[in-house]
Amino acid sequence: NCYNQVKTRNLPVNNGAQRCRGAGALHHYAFAEASAYTVRHYTFIYMTTSKTIYQVDAFTSEPFRGNPAGVCILEKEMPERWMQNVAMEMNLSETAFLMPGKGFFSIRFFTPEAEIPLCGHATLSSAHILFEQGFAGHDERIRLESKAGELTVSKTGSWITMNFPAYDLEPLNVPEVMTDILGSVPVEMYRTGHGWT
Repeated sequence: NCYNQVKTRNLPVNNGAQRCRGAGALHHYAFAEASAYTVRHYTFIYMTTSKTIYQVDAFTSEPFRGNPAGVCILEKEMPERWMQNVAMEMNLSETAFLMPGKGFFSIRFFTPEAEIPLCGHATLSSAHILFEQGFAGHDERIRLESKAGELTVSKTGSWITMNFPAYDLEPLNVPEVMTDILGSVPVEMYRTGHGWT
């Protein structure tokens, strides 16, 4: 069973249960697309069309467990600032924004603080929404174009398989502070092509 919760600003919260299979528990939020204009360095936001943002708890079938991520399917690319503000409002470790292309989806990941090139559980959550909400067929292989490269996802039964790009590793000298933090001397330390250590 998955937990389904619909929230809109300044409206009562409606709770209900629905049956679903796949990546995890699902929370459903209704938001509004914001358009912005600037006058004298102030930004004014007004609502134009509604957007749906899903909150998926990955790696669990129980509500309020697992690793939550926001997923927003867009008809067109929104300004980076808008996506950052939505991610900040969701206040989850990551919120994914997907825009359909010809034979692929563009995907971008935002933390409440900044955009990042790749997020595994937000990719899994996005695939779950694409399959379960009918954006992709259950036997379809989905291509996702991210800032980290091409990602592919497919579904077999209730399992979602993800294929991520491999990155080159760059050896690093182990900084003294790392030894202090860990309480032992690491044998090796590397950085990936995207700067992850």
